[in-house]
Amino acid sequence: MLTKGAPYMSTRRKLMMASWHTPSEAQVYGTITVNAEPLLAYLAKQPAGHKPSVTTCAVKAVAVAMKEAPGFNSTILMGESTRRALRLAT
Repeated sequence: MLTKGAPYMSTRRKLMMASWHTPSEAQVYGTITVNAEPLLAYLAKQPAGHKPSVTTCAVKAVAVAMKEAPGFNSTILMGESTRRALRLAT
């Protein structure tokens, strides 16, 4: 039964609203432009059954970059930079 004037909220939405909190730390986002022609050429040579997607290759590239430069996956707390745990499948 709905209360007049109150919008319906699913259980999922109620849980989301109850667990949401204002971010306590700033986040920095960046973008990069890359030439994907070599990747597209590589993917064109792969057999259809074992062909990874461009997204899969991009995620792998980010994982490799984070492993090589773990300082980018860090947080600053009280003026100190702390690396976050990074678990990569090998």
